[in-house]
Amino acid sequence: MSSNYSLGGVGGFNSGFDVNGIISQLLAMEQRPIALMTQKRSTISRQQAAYTSIQNKARSLFSAIDQLARRDVATQKTLFENMRATTSDSKSVTASVSSSAAPQTLNVEVLALPTATIATSTAGVGRFDTAMTNTDLGITAGNFTLYTQVGASQKAYQISIADGDTLGDIIADMQTAIQTDIPGATVGIVDGRIQINRGGSGNAVTFGAGGDTSNFLEKTFLNTAVAINEGGVFTTTASQRVSTINRDTAVTTAGANLATTVNTNSQFKLNGVTFNAEGKSINTIIDEINKSEAGVTASFNRGTNSFQLTAKGTGSNLISIEDLPGGNFLQAMKLVNGTDAISSQKAGNNTKFVLNGQTLYATGDTVDETVTGLTGVTLNLKKVAVGTTTQITIQKDNDAIVNQVDDIIKKYNSLIDEIAKQTKIDTEASKTGASASNGPLAGDSRIKSFRNQLRSIFTQSVGGDLANTAFESLQMVGISSSPKALGSTDTTDTTDENNSEGDSSSNPTTNNTNNTPSTSASSSSADGKLYLDKNALRAALSADPNKLKRLLIAQDLPVGASGVDDGLDGTFTKLQRFLTDKTYTDGTGRTGFGALYNLGDSGKGLFATYQDSAGKRIKALEDSIQRANDRLAIKEKTLRQQFLAMDRMVGQYQRQGTALAGLSAQLGR
Repeated sequence: MSSNYSLGGVGGFNSGFDVNGIISQLLAMEQRPIALMTQKRSTISRQQAAYTSIQNKARSLFSAIDQLARRDVATQKTLFENMRATTSDSKSVTASVSSSAAPQTLNVEVLALPTATIATSTAGVGRFDTAMTNTDLGITAGNFTLYTQVGASQKAYQISIADGDTLGDIIADMQTAIQTDIPGATVGIVDGRIQINRGGSGNAVTFGAGGDTSNFLEKTFLNTAVAINEGGVFTTTASQRVSTINRDTAVTTAGANLATTVNTNSQFKLNGVTFNAEGKSINTIIDEINKSEAGVTASFNRGTNSFQLTAKGTGSNLISIEDLPGGNFLQAMKLVNGTDAISSQKAGNNTKFVLNGQTLYATGDTVDETVTGLTGVTLNLKKVAVGTTTQITIQKDNDAIVNQVDDIIKKYNSLIDEIAKQTKIDTEASKTGASASNGPLAGDSRIKSFRNQLRSIFTQSVGGDLANTAFESLQMVGISSSPKALGSTDTTDTTDENNSEGDSSSNPTTNNTNNTPSTSASSSSADGKLYLDKNALRAALSADPNKLKRLLIAQDLPVGASGVDDGLDGTFTKLQRFLTDKTYTDGTGRTGFGALYNLGDSGKGLFATYQDSAGKRIKALEDSIQRANDRLAIKEKTLRQQFLAMDRMVGQYQRQGTALAGLSAQLGR
């Protein structure tokens, strides 16, 4: 909302007066209250921003404490109960642990990792028979060459192919040529491949010449044929099955080119899940299987002309496969032969490992207490390492506690720095005569009280059930307002590295994570910041973690055997409740609002109360500024009308004077 208004208009035409200047001077005095209100509004806005900045720091501190004190929903444990696992070889074995795990050392040797069960067609699925023509198989007309080797003599035979020739015709021509030199040799189709059976003859048959014009050898994989001598029987067989299957055509039609046509309404089960092949292509059926809950992945390998099912899980369990009555899809896929649903399957391997001298087995590579008997421990077996033992060490996660306490102290110091910045009083200005550069909240008693309450929480000794224990104050566990009081070489002031706005010149140990306390550090204790001796905190954790927990958070620790909440707050949880965004009850039983609390008309904490009040004051000032501007605009308009009337009168007098002067001149003649 602007506090300016337009003077507008021009100087007096007849009078020659500076009308704008005169009006500006007349209105200047009445503009002063507007300027003062505008300045006050800006001051309150800066104070609002300062409160918001402090509030954000307070919220960060609250969150840091919450990380230490919060109970896990499932286990109801805090960070103090967290365990961690370390491994001597993360490539072989790792472990994850819950807070229920016991401190221990495990020795693990991985002997075997699991594999999945696979069911594969026992014969070619796509049609490949002697009745198929060269065009059915994508074979071009032309010729190809085969050679017979008898002793040192090699003969070449060209086999011609014309469009319309059947595979039977071509095989017959090949057999006639081969038998010329190798009597008794036969050529046929075995398991979807063309095979030359030379009987007991070791004479070789090879294929292909540079001048061949047909692609027959490539299409039938005879160009990479394999010669085998098995028990004195010599064969030369195509390296792969030939597949002519059409995976986009319904399997219940001849167009699918299956070796066995699938019956209409053919239904089958995989691991208890029912499927219907009616009217569906191989690709569609594969997609339905893979999206189902059958726990297998289906695929078709064109190179081997086979249908494959791979268990999604690992281990030796077989896949349950079954054609339902009247159906034959799995039989057509060569996965089932009558009642035999096992021969097509190769069972997967189970996991085998040795844990602390005991050999154990599992179906997967992630094993928990159901296999090992170790509560709260899950092992991840990654690599077979026969003869090599990986050591897993499970212990309290003390580093997580130290790091979180360190973060809390950093966030606390960042908050104290921010308060100091926003409440700064420039005492040097009065000495030098310079303009004071006070913070926007200089002299704000509410923020000073807030800061003092924060400090008092950290300086209080514990009482009640916490008194007369190993740790009665923060200084006893390595937290103090002066590093000299700690006397350790691992002392830090844990200034928040994200608080770049703070003045590090007054903090000689800022961001020094491994320094001996400097001689000037003792004077820093007056700034209200805290220092952490990590070695002392680790020592306290080792000495008595439960008593340290009682000192810092002291919540939900059972008293005796009753298991009842002790009802006490540790130092950090006192601070957390003081900052909370909820209501809290103090030691005297009074209910108050936490500093971050804001529930509208139902209650507000420090920050929401101030922002609400400041917002109302700004609104009142803006309304007053607007009313004052409106009054000035009316007054300006009135003045301009008055000056205009005066200017018109001056003009009238000027015209009358001119007329009289002219009349006098005429009379003088």
